[in-house]
Amino acid sequence: MDNILEIVTAFVQLFMIPIGAYIAVMVTRAHRKTALTEFKIIALVHAIQSDIAKNGFTESYEKKLSELLSEYEFVNKK
Repeated sequence: MDNILEIVTAFVQLFMIPIGAYIAVMVTRAHRKTALTEFKIIALVHAIQSDIAKNGFTESYEKKLSELLSEYEFVNKK
């Protein structure tokens, strides 16, 4: 019985721990890519607002954003 436990422990150490670390790295990368995309969108909206502020872009943007946020309540939930 002790031999089987040792084999299972060795298997977990050899394969499962590196796989778990790899998954953690991939999740971190995905999170960073998502954050970068968010920053790019914010910068793009800021640039558009600065460039064409005369035609009411900001008001349209804020109105549509508030509509979308109210439709998708899960964005505001924590």
